[in-house]
Amino acid sequence: MIELFSSVNQVSSLLFWGILLITIAIYFGVMESNKKEKAFQKVFKAINVVLLIWGILLLIGAAKGHQSFWLPLKSNTAMEHTTTASQQTPLFTEIYNMGDLKKKQTEAIALQKPLLIYFYSSYCSLCNKLNEITYKEAKIIKSLSENYVAVKINVADKSDKKMLEMKKHFNILGTPAFVFFDAEGEKIDDNVLYGYQGVEEFYDTLDLMAE
Repeated sequence: MIELFSSVNQVSSLLFWGILLITIAIYFGVMESNKKEKAFQKVFKAINVVLLIWGILLLIGAAKGHQSFWLPLKSNTAMEHTTTASQQTPLFTEIYNMGDLKKKQTEAIALQKPLLIYFYSSYCSLCNKLNEITYKEAKIIKSLSENYVAVKINVADKSDKKMLEMKKHFNILGTPAFVFFDAEGEKIDDNVLYGYQGVEEFYDTLDLMAE
């Protein structure tokens, strides 16, 4: 439900998260002092302090127009400058219907490369984290660019019938989600991979699926 708020825009999302984290911290007594606190209470207090600080950082980031939940004080321009030159070409080709997908499947088979289908949403915080961290790593860029035909599908618009057709075809239940086809056009594994993957984990996944 929280991610629905960020579909409006990322700035309002940071603002919402900042207010939420600060409210939670205050509600659970971050400002209260008790010298007789037990060990577990001190741990709980420390967690609330972290939430309070993170909430404040998010508010500052939102006020400056920044977009990253994980790096709220880093400007959008600075983040763009960290992108390597090889990332100027999009890692994923956006597709919009089954016709686009079939063309990419044909292309992958012709090139003898596996096909990666990435289902994402513009209001998915984990998808944004992938964009900000995992997809900016040089070895991920190299692996996707050299070894894969990679496409992505935005599932945010619930009224898009062509998108819904692709989502239903692969039985996608959430985002981020990954579907792999081998170089012969056969689906690898019947399961869809869900969730955030850090640099090393995603690199290992790409390496494994490309074998």
